[in-house]
This record gives sequence, C-alpha cells and structure tokens, in this order.
Amino acid sequence: MKMKKAIVYLLMALSVVLTTSCLKDQEDVFALPSSNRIQNYIGNTQEILTSSQEGWVFECFPHSSQNYGGYSFVVRFAGDTVYVRGELDGNEDEYTSFYSFGSNSGPVLSFDSYNEMLHYFATPSSGLYEAYGGDPQYLVLDVSEDQNVITLKGLRSGSLSYLRRLPAGVDGQTYLDSVMTVSKAMNFKNLEVIYDGDTLVGTIKNRNLTVVVNDSISETVPFVYTLSGMKFYKPLDVFGQEVTGVNYAKDATEFAGENTTVMFVPVIPPLNEQFLQGIWYIAYSNLGTYGQSAFNQVRAGLEGIGEKLYYANLGDEEGTFGLNFASYDGSSLYGGSLFFDTSIPEGTTDEVTLQFARKGAGDGVWYHNNAGFNYALLPFGYSSAKTFKLETDNEANPSYIILIDKSQPTNVIKLTASEVLWPFDN
Repeated sequence: MKMKKAIVYLLMALSVVLTTSCLKDQEDVFALPSSNRIQNYIGNTQEILTSSQEGWVFECFPHSSQNYGGYSFVVRFAGDTVYVRGELDGNEDEYTSFYSFGSNSGPVLSFDSYNEMLHYFATPSSGLYEAYGGDPQYLVLDVSEDQNVITLKGLRSGSLSYLRRLPAGVDGQTYLDSVMTVSKAMNFKNLEVIYDGDTLVGTIKNRNLTVVVNDSISETVPFVYTLSGMKFYKPLDVFGQEVTGVNYAKDATEFAGENTTVMFVPVIPPLNEQFLQGIWYIAYSNLGTYGQSAFNQVRAGLEGIGEKLYYANLGDEEGTFGLNFASYDGSSLYGGSLFFDTSIPEGTTDEVTLQFARKGAGDGVWYHNNAGFNYALLPFGYSSAKTFKLETDNEANPSYIILIDKSQPTNVIKLTASEVLWPFDN
C-alpha cells in the first residue's frame, strides 16, 4: 500500500512539472489572460448572433436524456433583446425578452427574463418541480468556421442544442410554418424499418424513435423536425447502417433514411389503438350536454380555490393512459393525472372501454378529492366502465377523434390532436 501511494505522489509531481512546462511554452500563444480571451470570444459570438437580420433556427433538445425530443424555435437577437417564435403555440405569436452573456468555465448564453417559448421546458410547477428538464442557460461550445452553426450545451441538462443561421431572405415565420407542415406529414407513431429485405418494428413517442432489434434489445434516438424531415440527435444504427435522419417527401407513403437505403414505412394501426397511444385535447365546446354538465362542476371546483383550467387531455403523458391536466392560479401552474383502466372490445377496431383506475400522479388525486375533478371523469367512465364507438376525419393521420358513449346518447365528446389551452374558453 505504501509503495502504491509513493507512485501516485510521484505521478502527481511529474504532472505538475509537465503542466508548468507546457504552459510556459505556450505563453506566446496565449498572450492574453484567460478572462480576456473569454470576453473577446463572448463579444465575437454576440456580434455573430446579431449579424443575422433574419435570425437563427434554435434546435433545442430539453432534458438530460432528451426525453421530449427536439423542438424548433426561430430566435432573432438585437441589442440585449431576443425575439422568439416557436412550434409550441403553432407559430402564432412572437415573444420578446432579454438575453445576456457571462462566463462559467467558458462563455454562457443566458435567456434572463421570462419568455413563454424559450422557458417552456424549464419552468417548474408543483406537479413538475424540475419542469421538463430544459435550460435557461447554455454554454457556447463551438462556432463553425463559416459562422452559420453555433453548438450549445445546456448548463443544467448537459444536452446539446444548435443555433443555425437562417439564409438571407428566409422569413422565420415562413420557416416554422414549413417545419410544422413536415411534422404533420411525418406524425406517424408506428412504422416498419426496412433494409435489404429485412424488417424491424419502430415506434415514435415524444419525438423519440425506438427501433426494436429483438425481444431484449432496442435503440432509441431523439429527433427534431426540419425542412428536410427528421434530424436525429445522434446516429441510429440500423442493420449496421448509420442513419442520421429521415428524409421528407410530399405525399410519400415511405421515407428514405438520410444518406442510406434504409426505408421507414408508416404503419396505420386500428383507430382504437391510435386513441390509446395518442394525446387528445378537451375543449368545453366539444363536449356533449352530458360532458358539459360534468365539467361545469369542475369549473366550480376550480373557482372555489381561485384557479382556472389551463389544459386537459386524454392520453399517455405519464406512462399510463389517463386524464392529464394543468391548473393556473395566476402565478403558478399545477399539474396532475388521473389514470384509467383500458381495454379494446374483442374483434373491434373502432371501440374502446374506459374506467377510472382509482389512482393518479402529480397533483391528480388532490384535485380529484378537493377541486371537483371526480366529475371530470364521469363522461369517460368513473364508478362503472363506459364503452365508446370512435370516429375520425382521417384514420391515417387523425386531427380529431369523436367518442360516442354506447350507453348514453347525450355523451358525445370530440377530442383534438392539436393542443387546446384554456378549455373553458374554447
């Protein structure tokens, strides 16, 4: 043991000598103190950011494991102000806030004041105390030689994100509209991955593509939608082929892997399976008379505690199918889920049976017991199960699903794939 310690001390001493020697040799290379070099780098980076009048595409991957995939924003820097558009609200509005540069073992880009778009994944609530694992601050890792790509690393998540310069004359709003057209066309949940006659099964959830290699092995890659299709966070190994993304083609029924002959072929599951795999939003105006009567009790319960329903949906947000919601008290969001037992009647493709499972997540159970959310479950199956017939506009890519209660004619509910905020106002 003593001999091992002596060797360790000797190596440490040699390390100090060698490090000192290297630094001495590089005095001419690094003539400026490190703090000055960082400040110069910050100044140059800020100058690059503000040099793009059209702005930058910000491909953001929140969470340390990129659990939510990637989302595109368009950000434009002017002075100390940043102007932001994003997919999250359907590219409807531009949001303004402030940004700054500092240093933390390197230059750091900080989005200082609250921005509804940029801080969506980083703003916590009582139900999500770590939010969605997003970042308000990013370490600047690299600026490409042509100054068109800036690589960032979230200080909290460690996840990589990218700023890509918009080409001259390309409007940010038009860019995002085009990206959302691509995302809608490629919004499939089940697919086959085919190469040289062999086929693997793939699934997509939360902008993560999982390919099942065999019963015990699967590979998952997050992705972001771009003008050209899906861009993977890291290469996906398919039959020994490294695939970096999936190419978009208008009206296509199959899509080629980027720079490979691997093909990605969407599979359309039965409507009841799509319902159980998706996220479907509730609007008060889309409820039948039975549902509206029940949700009136929910509204009264929330008013009693000084809150308003921010959103409500049916789907698998927490790993189990349920009613998921968020409530707003004027300053903070509170969220939760109430879960259902689900089944598909034998031999059907357009029917589903639901019943409250008497459990939940987040603040779900509290709102059930204290804010009238037990009534929110009544239209879907509470103390006894309800079986619904399902209808939609497009089985290949539903924009809505209508639930028709087979035992209660006034209980007809239209749920939409597009997000609905403030359900009682819609």
